[in-house]
Amino acid sequence: MNGINTAASIVKVMIMSKTVQKLPQPVGDRCLVLGNGPSLNDSLEKYPEYFASHTLMCVNRFAVSHHYTKFKPALYVIIDPNFWTSQKGIITEALDAIREKTTWPVDLIVPHNARNTPMMAELEKHPFLKVRYINYVVFKGYPSVAHFFYRKNLAMMQSRNVLIAAIFMAINIGYKRLELFGADHSWHEQIHVDDNNVVNVRMVHFYDNEEKVTYLPFKKGLDVNETHRMDETLDVWARVFRGYHLLKAYATSVGCKIYNASEKSYVDAFDRIKIK
Repeated sequence: MNGINTAASIVKVMIMSKTVQKLPQPVGDRCLVLGNGPSLNDSLEKYPEYFASHTLMCVNRFAVSHHYTKFKPALYVIIDPNFWTSQKGIITEALDAIREKTTWPVDLIVPHNARNTPMMAELEKHPFLKVRYINYVVFKGYPSVAHFFYRKNLAMMQSRNVLIAAIFMAINIGYKRLELFGADHSWHEQIHVDDNNVVNVRMVHFYDNEEKVTYLPFKKGLDVNETHRMDETLDVWARVFRGYHLLKAYATSVGCKIYNASEKSYVDAFDRIKIK
């Protein structure tokens, strides 16, 4: 199977990968990668000086939080196509926040398929944003071959969660030590099957008012009504956790060490540390 997957992935790279753009240069050897789990608030409030003294990479809707202008992340990763195809309020709110709040240099990293969309065209004009396009072409197969294409920025592992893509990009930018915060990944604690056998999930992020977050059907897309069955739900989450183990193997191959410093986390791929 690895042989078939490798051959198919090489063909995908040849067809789908675009010209590789230059990545930003690392500042120091350490990058703090911020997920959007609820525990991120605890970390940011406990160790503000620590976050202020290192390069920060954030993801998705981080800009809607007041922490965005307080800590001023230098790197911002978005992988979800909804951010350039959907007009839902939660999407436009995040993009408006990025556009209106950013008053310092930020490298915004998005896939090539976002290019030439109205939203990206607008953000490209922003005086403080440098939009960098990457090849989100999923490579499956022999690790040694996959790692070759990863290093060339021609492919990457499947990113069923944006944090996987963020860590991958931090590795390829050249950081040798990554520390993760807000990687709770505790969705299974907030799952419910209603009387109609619809899987509902209560998704809480660090920027949410937790008391107001309710259970909602776990849909297969922001603009679709079809929901995940229970087996599909668990398979989606299993792929997320599997992605971290793929990341660990890749990071090891290029001399990068990843630590999980989240106050709470179910991610078991990386060594755990406590910030002092």
